[in-house]
Amino acid sequence: MKFKSKIDWWVHLVVWLVIFMSVWPLAFYLRDSVTAALVVSCTMLVADVLLVLPIYFVTFYTFSNTALHIRCGLIAIKVKYKDIKSIYETRDPSASLGLSLDRISINYSKGEVLISPKNKQEFMRLLKQRME
Repeated sequence: MKFKSKIDWWVHLVVWLVIFMSVWPLAFYLRDSVTAALVVSCTMLVADVLLVLPIYFVTFYTFSNTALHIRCGLIAIKVKYKDIKSIYETRDPSASLGLSLDRISINYSKGEVLISPKNKQEFMRLLKQRME
């Protein structure tokens, strides 16, 4: 079963601002033929495509038979159910593998991971079942 990440309004805003700021130097290139503006814009757009957009479009959580698979852009983590010590709801603003502040903290043998599935209550119910 796959759960997509909930995405807060401010994440949408940040992503679109990053893209806009990447395209903005193109206006200077088109107006004044400033090669540096073209280089900066292209570099920023490549960074957006490689780093920002995968996080925005590829953040989800999948249950397998033995583990929870967490995917956030280029990052992939596998948390075995038997290694989970506790789960609880949080609004911790620390860096996380979720795109919302409406989060779940999963404490397991290797540390803690914060995620933000869309249907948080259903996700927690299924995760608790698999931990038993």
